[in-house]
Amino acid sequence: MSLLANLPPVIQPVPFQELPAQPAAQAEAAARSGKIIVIHSKDISSEERKLFQFWGRVVIWDSRYINLALEKLPEFDYLFVDMRLKDARYALGAINLSAYQTVCYVPWWHKSEGFIEQLASIALTKFPLRAISKEDFDRQLLCEKIHAPSIIRSFLSMFLPCLSA
Repeated sequence: MSLLANLPPVIQPVPFQELPAQPAAQAEAAARSGKIIVIHSKDISSEERKLFQFWGRVVIWDSRYINLALEKLPEFDYLFVDMRLKDARYALGAINLSAYQTVCYVPWWHKSEGFIEQLASIALTKFPLRAISKEDFDRQLLCEKIHAPSIIRSFLSMFLPCLSA
C-alpha cells in the first residue's frame, strides 16, 4: 500500500454558486450608455447627421420640447441640442443629465468654455469617422483623444494664468 492512498484529496468539490449581482456603478454605466446627448455650439452638416443616423435614432431638439422631460421625447439614441438657443440652455439647466452621456461638439476656441465643465462633458471638434460598430462609435465619441505632448502648449499653460492675474 502506498503512502499517497491515505492522503485526503487536495481540491474539494464546490457546489455551483450564482454570480454576484452587478455593482450599482456598473449597472448605472450600462443604463447610461444607451442614450447620448450631443450639445453643439457649431453647425452640424448633413453628412455628420447622416453618420449618427447610420448608427442609431437621431432627434434634434426643438423649442417646442422645452416643457417636456427627455423621457417623453421621441425615442432616440442621439439627441442634438444647439447650445446657442436660449430655450435649449434653459431646458438643459432644468433637467437631470446624470442618466445620459453628454458630448459637446464645439469649435476649437470653445474647448475651454465653462458650460463644458458644468455639463460634466467632454469637448469634441470633430466626430469619429471610422467605427466598426455602434459600440465602437459610442466609445470613440465618449472618450477624449490622447494628445501628444507639446512644448508650446506647456509654455502657454504656464504663462497664460500669469497674464490674467
